[in-house]
Amino acid sequence: LDSNDMLWVGTAEGVLCYDTRRNRSIVVQDRLRNCLKYINNIAIDKDGVVYVNDISGRLQIIRSEFDPVRRDFDVILDEMAAFEEFVSSMAVSRDYVWLGTWNNGLIRYRKSDGEVGRFRESDTPSSLSSNMVTSLYVDQITDKVWVGTNAGIDRYDADADAFRRIASDVVLSSVYTLHTDT
Repeated sequence: LDSNDMLWVGTAEGVLCYDTRRNRSIVVQDRLRNCLKYINNIAIDKDGVVYVNDISGRLQIIRSEFDPVRRDFDVILDEMAAFEEFVSSMAVSRDYVWLGTWNNGLIRYRKSDGEVGRFRESDTPSSLSSNMVTSLYVDQITDKVWVGTNAGIDRYDADADAFRRIASDVVLSSVYTLHTDT
Protein backbone atom coordinates (compact mmCIF):
# COMPACT_ATOMS: atom_id res chain seq x y z
CA LEU A 1 0.00 0.00 0.00
CA ASP A 2 1.13 3.52 -0.67
CA SER A 3 0.64 6.43 1.75
CA ASN A 4 -2.90 6.99 0.34
CA ASP A 5 -3.96 3.38 1.04
CA MET A 6 -3.86 2.58 -2.68
CA LEU A 7 -2.75 -0.91 -3.63
CA TRP A 8 -0.73 -0.80 -6.86
CA VAL A 9 -1.44 -3.88 -8.98
CA GLY A 10 0.51 -5.20 -11.96
CA THR A 11 -1.38 -7.31 -14.49
CA ALA A 12 -0.93 -8.63 -18.02
CA GLU A 13 -2.88 -5.57 -19.17
CA GLY A 14 -0.82 -3.03 -17.25
CA VAL A 15 -1.04 -1.07 -14.00
CA LEU A 16 -4.08 -0.25 -11.91
CA CYS A 17 -4.68 0.99 -8.38
CA TYR A 18 -7.13 -0.47 -5.94
CA ASP A 19 -8.59 2.03 -3.49
CA THR A 20 -8.73 0.06 -0.24
CA ARG A 21 -10.90 2.71 1.44
CA ARG A 22 -13.63 2.80 -1.23
CA ASN A 23 -13.32 -0.74 -2.60
CA ARG A 24 -12.84 0.29 -6.21
CA SER A 25 -10.24 0.12 -8.94
CA ILE A 26 -8.67 3.10 -10.67
CA VAL A 27 -7.19 2.33 -14.07
CA VAL A 28 -3.84 4.08 -14.22
CA GLN A 29 -2.64 2.55 -17.47
CA ASP A 30 -4.83 4.79 -19.66
CA ARG A 31 -3.29 7.93 -18.12
CA LEU A 32 0.32 6.99 -18.82
CA ARG A 33 2.37 7.95 -21.87
CA ASN A 34 4.14 4.60 -21.81
CA CYS A 35 1.81 1.64 -21.49
CA LEU A 36 3.58 -1.43 -20.18
CA LYS A 37 1.99 -4.86 -20.20
CA TYR A 38 2.85 -8.02 -18.26
CA ILE A 39 3.98 -6.24 -15.12
CA ASN A 40 6.59 -8.22 -13.20
CA ASN A 41 7.48 -5.98 -10.23
CA ILE A 42 6.20 -2.85 -8.49
CA ALA A 43 8.04 -0.88 -5.78
CA ILE A 44 7.31 2.47 -4.11
CA ASP A 45 9.94 4.69 -2.53
CA LYS A 46 9.57 6.89 0.56
CA ASP A 47 8.65 9.88 -1.63
CA GLY A 48 5.74 8.00 -3.21
CA VAL A 49 7.42 7.49 -6.58
CA VAL A 50 6.25 4.21 -8.11
CA TYR A 51 8.64 1.97 -10.06
CA VAL A 52 7.09 -0.57 -12.41
CA ASN A 53 8.99 -3.27 -14.28
CA ASP A 54 7.65 -5.44 -17.10
CA ILE A 55 8.86 -8.81 -18.36
CA SER A 56 10.83 -7.13 -21.18
CA GLY A 57 13.13 -5.38 -18.71
CA ARG A 58 11.68 -1.90 -19.03
CA LEU A 59 11.47 0.29 -15.93
CA GLN A 60 8.65 2.82 -15.71
CA ILE A 61 8.93 5.64 -13.17
CA ILE A 62 5.54 7.09 -12.16
CA ARG A 63 5.19 10.36 -10.26
CA SER A 64 1.69 11.39 -9.28
CA GLU A 65 -0.34 13.85 -7.27
CA PHE A 66 -3.27 12.32 -5.43
CA ASP A 67 -6.41 14.15 -4.30
CA PRO A 68 -7.39 12.51 -0.98
CA VAL A 69 -10.88 14.04 -1.03
CA ARG A 70 -11.85 12.77 -4.50
CA ARG A 71 -9.68 9.66 -3.96
CA ASP A 72 -8.23 10.01 -7.47
CA PHE A 73 -5.04 11.12 -9.18
CA ASP A 74 -4.79 14.73 -10.36
CA VAL A 75 -1.51 14.39 -12.24
CA ILE A 76 0.35 11.31 -13.41
CA LEU A 77 3.71 11.65 -15.14
CA ASP A 78 5.85 8.76 -16.27
CA GLU A 79 9.25 8.17 -17.81
CA MET A 80 11.03 5.06 -19.01
CA ALA A 81 14.38 3.30 -18.79
CA ALA A 82 15.00 0.14 -20.82
CA PHE A 83 17.36 -2.68 -19.92
CA GLU A 84 15.95 -5.29 -22.33
CA GLU A 85 16.51 -8.32 -20.17
CA PHE A 86 14.30 -10.31 -17.86
CA VAL A 87 14.20 -8.73 -14.41
CA SER A 88 13.43 -11.29 -11.72
CA SER A 89 13.27 -8.94 -8.73
CA MET A 90 13.26 -5.27 -7.84
CA ALA A 91 13.82 -3.21 -4.69
CA VAL A 92 14.17 0.49 -3.89
CA SER A 93 16.79 1.97 -1.57
CA ARG A 94 17.28 5.59 -0.58
CA ASP A 95 19.13 6.57 -3.79
CA TYR A 96 18.71 3.63 -6.16
CA VAL A 97 16.34 1.19 -7.81
CA TRP A 98 17.92 -2.28 -7.80
CA LEU A 99 16.95 -4.76 -10.51
CA GLY A 100 17.97 -8.39 -10.29
CA THR A 101 18.26 -10.18 -13.62
CA TRP A 102 17.85 -13.85 -14.33
CA ASN A 103 21.27 -14.36 -15.93
CA ASN A 104 23.04 -11.00 -16.10
CA GLY A 105 23.64 -9.96 -12.49
CA LEU A 106 22.34 -6.82 -10.83
CA ILE A 107 21.41 -3.44 -12.29
CA ARG A 108 21.60 -0.31 -10.12
CA TYR A 109 19.56 2.66 -11.40
CA ARG A 110 20.30 5.98 -9.67
CA LYS A 111 17.00 7.79 -9.05
CA SER A 112 18.45 11.32 -9.18
CA ASP A 113 19.94 11.19 -12.68
CA GLY A 114 19.25 7.78 -14.25
CA GLU A 115 22.88 6.61 -14.14
CA VAL A 116 23.08 2.85 -14.52
CA GLY A 117 25.60 0.58 -12.83
CA ARG A 118 25.96 -3.17 -13.30
CA PHE A 119 27.30 -5.81 -10.97
CA ARG A 120 28.17 -9.32 -12.10
CA GLU A 121 29.78 -12.48 -10.83
CA SER A 122 33.56 -12.68 -11.25
CA ASP A 123 36.57 -14.38 -9.67
CA THR A 124 36.95 -11.65 -7.05
CA PRO A 125 35.39 -12.23 -3.62
CA SER A 126 33.78 -8.75 -3.69
CA SER A 127 31.61 -9.61 -6.70
CA LEU A 128 28.16 -11.17 -6.77
CA SER A 129 28.16 -14.87 -5.96
CA SER A 130 26.09 -15.53 -9.11
CA ASN A 131 24.60 -13.69 -12.09
CA MET A 132 21.24 -15.35 -11.40
CA VAL A 133 19.61 -12.90 -8.97
CA THR A 134 16.43 -14.39 -7.55
CA SER A 135 15.50 -11.95 -4.78
CA LEU A 136 16.32 -8.49 -3.45
CA TYR A 137 15.67 -6.90 -0.09
CA VAL A 138 16.52 -3.38 1.15
CA ASP A 139 16.63 -2.75 4.88
CA GLN A 140 14.63 0.48 5.18
CA ILE A 141 16.49 1.50 8.36
CA THR A 142 20.12 0.86 7.35
CA ASP A 143 19.57 1.06 3.53
CA LYS A 144 21.63 -2.14 3.17
CA VAL A 145 20.88 -4.16 0.05
CA TRP A 146 20.63 -7.95 0.35
CA VAL A 147 20.81 -10.07 -2.80
CA GLY A 148 19.53 -13.64 -3.08
CA THR A 149 21.09 -15.71 -5.85
CA ASN A 150 21.15 -19.33 -6.91
CA ALA A 151 24.50 -19.54 -5.06
CA GLY A 152 23.49 -17.96 -1.75
CA ILE A 153 23.18 -14.47 -0.22
CA ASP A 154 25.27 -11.36 -0.87
CA ARG A 155 25.13 -8.01 0.94
CA TYR A 156 26.09 -4.78 -0.79
CA ASP A 157 28.64 -2.56 0.98
CA ALA A 158 28.03 0.99 -0.32
CA ASP A 159 31.26 2.38 1.17
CA ALA A 160 33.37 -0.17 -0.73
CA ASP A 161 30.99 -0.36 -3.72
CA ALA A 162 31.34 -4.14 -3.43
CA PHE A 163 29.53 -7.22 -2.19
CA ARG A 164 30.12 -9.41 0.82
CA ARG A 165 29.22 -13.04 0.33
CA ILE A 166 27.43 -14.58 3.27
CA ALA A 167 29.20 -17.72 4.46
CA SER A 168 28.14 -20.86 2.63
CA ASP A 169 27.62 -22.66 5.94
CA VAL A 170 24.75 -20.22 6.61
CA VAL A 171 23.08 -20.60 3.21
CA LEU A 172 23.66 -23.90 1.48
CA SER A 173 21.79 -23.48 -1.81
CA SER A 174 19.61 -21.27 -3.97
CA VAL A 175 17.77 -18.41 -2.30
CA TYR A 176 14.27 -17.79 -3.62
CA THR A 177 13.07 -14.94 -1.40
CA LEU A 178 14.34 -12.52 1.24
CA HIS A 179 12.20 -10.74 3.81
CA THR A 180 12.44 -9.36 7.32
CA ASP A 181 10.18 -9.92 10.31
CA THR A 182 9.81 -6.21 11.11
